[in-house]
Amino acid sequence: TYYGDRYYKVLWYDRFGSWQILYRRFTEKEAFELFNRFMFVHDNNIRILCMDNSNVDYREERALTTSESFTEKLTIGGKEMKVSLVQVSPNAAKMVADIASICYGKEEAQNPDKLLKHLFKEKHHSVLEHVYFTFYIEGISRACLAQLTRHRHTSPTVESQRYVDQSDSQVVLPETIRDNPEALRIFNKAVQDARETYQTLRLLNIPKEDARYILPEGTATRKYISMSLRELIHICNLRCTQEAQWEIRDVVDSMRNLVII
Repeated sequence: TYYGDRYYKVLWYDRFGSWQILYRRFTEKEAFELFNRFMFVHDNNIRILCMDNSNVDYREERALTTSESFTEKLTIGGKEMKVSLVQVSPNAAKMVADIASICYGKEEAQNPDKLLKHLFKEKHHSVLEHVYFTFYIEGISRACLAQLTRHRHTSPTVESQRYVDQSDSQVVLPETIRDNPEALRIFNKAVQDARETYQTLRLLNIPKEDARYILPEGTATRKYISMSLRELIHICNLRCTQEAQWEIRDVVDSMRNLVII
């Protein structure tokens, strides 16, 4: 787990005013990925230490901000899908506990962890709506997009087929088709026919917003989507099960992984 003579440690400043340290040694990539996960709870009170094997000769300290993103990449249907957490409410766990404290006539939670467990146990989930996440998702199909946008308590912004030319658009390929040679041949021919038809319509000065009607449901797209923690939990409960379709299950699994420590 070393880069030459250097290794990395992750530290955080807890609510009791003490520095805590993970004693395992990390590579640079591991350390900064872990750091982004810790940002969900600990906000900016995180440090990455780069040290040599003597622990003293070389030391570099860096604090990141919530504007830096952490990304999960998966290959779906032969095309890479990317899910990034680009924004999260700072110091979210303590913020929820402090907000919930007003219900009990207090300004600040004395024991945030205990209060959070109580909120979940009593299903007092409305306070979770004060925590917000913004994700960037790339390489999913329009079919998957339609499923995501059915969740009404989210704020999506999608690349528009009205304004963005789709002549070179990619298509997400389901594994069931990929693994069947005859089905794959038929699928690829239909995709190519649709792409050529779209290009021909554009050459005939058909507007992009009308030419797009020929495009396959599997056409890849990208989007930003924001939601509260309560809505994210709701989506995970529905979409991370085996009953959900494989593509949205993989997307939501990645979203969940990005916010779980």
